[in-house]
Amino acid sequence: LVVELVVLFELVVELVVLFELIVELVVLFELVVKLVVLFELVVELVVLFELVVELVVLFELVVELEVLFKLVVKLVVLFELVVELVVLFELVVELVVLFELVVKLVVLFEL
Repeated sequence: LVVELVVLFELVVELVVLFELIVELVVLFELVVKLVVLFELVVELVVLFELVVELVVLFELVVELEVLFKLVVKLVVLFELVVELVVLFELVVELVVLFELVVKLVVLFEL
């Protein structure tokens, strides 16, 4: 009976060791789960970083659009100057015609 009790006690000790191993496995599993969560956070950070990079690219495009808009404004101003030059040229042509009329009048009065 004592031998059987000793054997039973040894079995209980082995069960306790087995239970401790199971507890360590559960702890290890919890660590693995935490690592997976951490990895997911890292993936989300990478996605966030990519979004920031895209925002920077977008900002650069906005800056380029601003430069383009300024160029368009300068072109409009240049076009207005060209229009004013055309009007000025028409006035010069009218002045020449007026001068020709004055010359004709002078010639007419001389006769």
